[in-house]
Amino acid sequence: MRHRRDRHPHHQAAVIDGVGRHLATEQFEITPEGYQRLLDWLRSHGEVFAVGVEGTGAYGANLRASSP
Repeated sequence: MRHRRDRHPHHQAAVIDGVGRHLATEQFEITPEGYQRLLDWLRSHGEVFAVGVEGTGAYGANLRASSP
């Protein structure tokens, strides 16, 4: 499964399976709780083996810093 998100005032996340099929999309607030909710949501779809983040400034940096 892969994940990609766009940089906006919220985090928009999508789950893509190993052959590129879109499985789900969700928005998450830009807060420590929102980051945890996003990670929990990703894991609820199965093993996470790749995460893509658009941009690493401001919002993207905070998300990256909160990721294991």
